[in-house]
Amino acid sequence: MREATHGGSKKNLLGEQPTPELVALLSNEEQVTKETPPTFLVHTMTDTAVPVENSIRYARDHGATLHLLNSDHRMQERVREIGYYFEYFLVSLDKFGE
Repeated sequence: MREATHGGSKKNLLGEQPTPELVALLSNEEQVTKETPPTFLVHTMTDTAVPVENSIRYARDHGATLHLLNSDHRMQERVREIGYYFEYFLVSLDKFGE
């Protein structure tokens, strides 16, 4: 987990002083291989709880589908829109593995 990691989540998931090996083992961006299925990410540009930089970096580095929304952390007023994006993503998976 890199510098843009949400500190509270890291602490809650890995404990107060995780070893570098545990951090690497449980770091999503360190576990991507050519067998990793396509990834769908939704984040908000104005999220003050979780840094958007991780989502942008993951999408850029691993070719993930990323939707950046103008919303707060909860995205509650955008649920229907997110559903449409996700439905389109699922349809696009028909081509995965060909």
